[in-house]
Amino acid sequence: MIKQANKGKKPSNVSFEIQDATNLKYADNSYDVVIISNALHLIPSPEKAIAEIKRVLKDDGILVCPNFLKRDLNQLPLIKKIAMKSINNLGFQTVHQWSEEEYLAYLESQNFAILNHKVLDSTLPLCYVECKEKK
Repeated sequence: MIKQANKGKKPSNVSFEIQDATNLKYADNSYDVVIISNALHLIPSPEKAIAEIKRVLKDDGILVCPNFLKRDLNQLPLIKKIAMKSINNLGFQTVHQWSEEEYLAYLESQNFAILNHKVLDSTLPLCYVECKEKK
């Protein structure tokens, strides 16, 4: 995906890269926007990634952090339950399973103010969030 994104037309100040979210190779206060997509629930210590994001974000920078939410499998039709259990059996495991409220509270506990959020309901619901560090 990164290769494809970099092939497309994009402004010169936009880059698509794979980085270790807990050890970013960028200067302090260098980005207007940081996007970390569907990753915080997979990181054992997401606060380390959040600290790095805060470090590289400019003072008024925006964090965009869509993340999958936990889902009660009993709410799903049988075929989707089987699919979800198969995914888990293949080794896909999340470290954190947040509800919408828990995820937003987690971001707020990391000193972020939620600017915008929306839950996209699906087999794996996604919580799209835009936030800014509180000053």
